[in-house]
Amino acid sequence: RHTTIMFASRKTSFLLASACAVALTLSACDSASPGSVTGTPPALISSQAFEIDGESFASTNAQFPGGTTSVQGANHTRAYATVFLVNLAVGVHLVVPSAATASASQDTPHVESGTWIWENTMTIFLNNVVDVRLEGTPNGSEVDWEMFITSDNLLGQAYDNFVLYAGTSQIGGGMSTWSLYYDIDGLGRTRVLDADYLRTGARHELTFSIPETNPNEDARGDSVYYMAEGNDRVFDHRESPSQNRLVDWDAVTAAGSITAWDYNDGVRACWDSNLDDVSCEPAL
Repeated sequence: RHTTIMFASRKTSFLLASACAVALTLSACDSASPGSVTGTPPALISSQAFEIDGESFASTNAQFPGGTTSVQGANHTRAYATVFLVNLAVGVHLVVPSAATASASQDTPHVESGTWIWENTMTIFLNNVVDVRLEGTPNGSEVDWEMFITSDNLLGQAYDNFVLYAGTSQIGGGMSTWSLYYDIDGLGRTRVLDADYLRTGARHELTFSIPETNPNEDARGDSVYYMAEGNDRVFDHRESPSQNRLVDWDAVTAAGSITAWDYNDGVRACWDSNLDDVSCEPAL
């Protein structure tokens, strides 16, 4: 099985993967004049619903106290590779929706027929101009969201008032779900990724899953779960009920463990703050 979560279109996959290495810029050019505003606009879907918390794993483990270096043990090396590859694959899909939401949030919203609207223009991947329009419609204790994009050339594709993502969030933004769509060659508008975000106090949980509509048959049904609370971090990549890779670590000390169906006979393997292999302490 592939551990990456990619589109079926080779052209789209290549362009998106390449775009990850390109700097992102947002322009502050408003595309609409605000209308009459009534009441307080709802909180946008949290930016953390579009982000992967892998930085603490990568940056903490890149250095050691006092600037010393050490040979990384096999356990950490395998865990790092697992987290890095999956984060790269998922992160490719998050670049555009994250940037579009950030751009829209710079606008002062206006109201049309009960729907709050944020509009802006952004430049992404250096020279791709995209008009964004985020609509949020309060519906009881929730808000229904749709992000529209228009561009003559976004990664080689034209989009005209295209719904990039749609979802719902609780009033206040503590919980949200959203689904990502792209225009796939030969398939049209296609749902490629689902996301669920939950914030409970200081605990943040984020799950990305691949729907059955994704063109990549090998990736369908895969999911990856992230949790951050204090210094604790959890990453769980699941390909099937019996095939998952669970990595947990301390964002400050860098010590952690991996339990994977395809590593160490499925037995939990640990490393210390120097990234050296150590025996695992009994689970509490």
